[in-house]
Amino acid sequence: MALDIAVTFTISNRPHYLDRALRSWRNVRGVDKVKFYFGIEPSQLRMDNSLLIFRFMGDVRAKGKTYYNEERLGVLENPYVCLNDAFKLHDYVILAEEDIEVSSDILEYHTWAAETYENDKEIGAVCSWNGLPDTHMPNGVLRSPAFPSVWLWGTWRDRWNEYIGPTWDHDYSSSVGYDSGWDWNMNKRVFPAKGKKSIVPLISRSNNFGAIGTHNGGIPMSAPSFQLDIPAQEYREFS
Repeated sequence: MALDIAVTFTISNRPHYLDRALRSWRNVRGVDKVKFYFGIEPSQLRMDNSLLIFRFMGDVRAKGKTYYNEERLGVLENPYVCLNDAFKLHDYVILAEEDIEVSSDILEYHTWAAETYENDKEIGAVCSWNGLPDTHMPNGVLRSPAFPSVWLWGTWRDRWNEYIGPTWDHDYSSSVGYDSGWDWNMNKRVFPAKGKKSIVPLISRSNNFGAIGTHNGGIPMSAPSFQLDIPAQEYREFS
């Protein structure tokens, strides 16, 4: 039976970034087959963000739900709220962001990985970003130790309920120093302690173009191998 897949989208106060991200999602094959959850933070630009989402959803004819946060939840809590709600209804959920563009096969890649590794309990997440140079192997994936990339990833309901959601760092309390926050906590503590790995594509399916943000000092984490248009692939794992 096919898995029910959803996409969560965290949005702050950068509609010029959101516009670019949604333009890439317009070209994604199968975008009308998944449900979107948008978590919009309060700001003077909320209406601009809402209009972009309204136009996007109409253009791609997808179903969705939008949260208008009454108070700012921030980069730790906003994704948790979206993910936690989506997992009440869906088997596999992807976390997207307003400053990340995606390849045209992003949903094909995640659908394949979600179904292929659903019962492989060593795999805790499926990542989309790869910062290595172009390997010219768009169909290849690898098992990577722990959780190597935060820039657009997905996981299953059972992993979320068992050890990702319960260990989520809501307030930077998972460590003292730079390596706190939910992403560092997953990569450095939760996944290693449980012996979990992630699936990573040899060609990046996501590209972080955001130069200004909460945890960004002005340099986007761009992916050298990223391509907006990637034809349908027969994906396979390389050891």
